[in-house]
Amino acid sequence: MELEPAARAAILAHARRLAALDPPEEAAGVIANARYIPLENIARDRSRGFALDDIHLKTEGIEAIVHSHPGGPAYPSGHDMRQQIGCGVPWLVAVAPTASRPDCPEEVFGFGGVPKLDLSCGYRHGVDDCYSLIRGYYQTHHGITLPDVPRPWEWWHDGLDLYTDGLGPAGFRRLPPGAALAPGDVFLARVRAPVVNHAGVWLGDGLILHHLGGASGHQPERLPRKEPAERWLKFIDGWARHQPPA
Repeated sequence: MELEPAARAAILAHARRLAALDPPEEAAGVIANARYIPLENIARDRSRGFALDDIHLKTEGIEAIVHSHPGGPAYPSGHDMRQQIGCGVPWLVAVAPTASRPDCPEEVFGFGGVPKLDLSCGYRHGVDDCYSLIRGYYQTHHGITLPDVPRPWEWWHDGLDLYTDGLGPAGFRRLPPGAALAPGDVFLARVRAPVVNHAGVWLGDGLILHHLGGASGHQPERLPRKEPAERWLKFIDGWARHQPPA
């Protein structure tokens, strides 16, 4: 979502003030009528999470829920994503430095809302990653809103198989080996993982579009890219096609 400069500055100031406490605490608030409204964090342990009083969530004109990650990470947790989906409004997260992480860059990022395809955004797990790119592609080119999937960073090392489990609910079916591909088909790949943990879109003419992460959940220098599918054949575990409901 678009954020007014004054609102962004107010969010960061609130997050910075609470990140300077010992121990650091998460800030919380809402965006309403384009303004940031700081609220009390009523979580039992404010150094590990946030909670808002229900009465505050009934504030008229709420456009987003805001909280902070003191010292990072600069991406949402799986819990953040589940809560955002349950709320039905976008979330904003402020990242502010702490005494133990003084070099942590300050920033505000958002997630949730209608997906969009933006090839200028660097990698951010859960926000601008391989599945986010697929959602943006289908929203932009087909007007189809694929469901989001809450996911912790490096879920593929935690016994989860989110791509395999999520194909059906998202409307995809695996193609038989050797099937002819059509633009919009999705490749499924294993990258140093026991399960499918990466995917992208077949564009035709031998090209795929995907957004590959790396060693951390936030790498701004890693942009989406088009490249020959041939380079990925050794990683590709199969292909899937979206099938609209009958």
